[in-house]
Amino acid sequence: MVDLGLNGVLINSHTNNEFLDQPQYWAILEAAEALETPIYLHPRIPPAQMYGALTDYTLYSALWGFGIEASTHAVRLLMSGVFDEFPRLKIILGHMGEGIPFWLSRLDTISSSRPGMPTTVRRPSEYFIENFAIVTSAMLWDPILTFCHSVLGPEKIMFGIDYPFAPSAVATRWMDAAPLPQADKRMIYQENAERIFSL
Repeated sequence: MVDLGLNGVLINSHTNNEFLDQPQYWAILEAAEALETPIYLHPRIPPAQMYGALTDYTLYSALWGFGIEASTHAVRLLMSGVFDEFPRLKIILGHMGEGIPFWLSRLDTISSSRPGMPTTVRRPSEYFIENFAIVTSAMLWDPILTFCHSVLGPEKIMFGIDYPFAPSAVATRWMDAAPLPQADKRMIYQENAERIFSL
């Protein structure tokens, strides 16, 4: 990555129905942490073990399946101890965090109250707030933006288009009019990407 001048890595989520929390892939996470290179975990069609329930109504696609595939992958990372092993690892999720900001309180409550849950040093929400950043990518709705802003802070959100699901002009008009301070919009539009990707 250093020789190629890469400022980040995009991984199209699961590979052969396997996920990055599985130990055979930890060398990737170790390298990303050592090189201070964030991983953008991009959604894809759900793996075989999830796919069957999503075949009707094209639920396997961007309508629903892509988001739950990527969020499941991310929750596996949160629960697995990956961030205890690689505390400086940075993961980026699109689509306003693939729904995970909404679930953080629930993840904390259930993971601390059920026997047999993996033991991690910190709560899932703490790993998410510390180790993840999110991208707006076609989630052009003020309530989602303001919720994520209140949970994660403006420094963890980046602006993204997700064309063709949201044309550039539409997404930009929405962000320009969003009910956030101009300084926070500047962070979301530009400064966070510059910092996270070392641009």
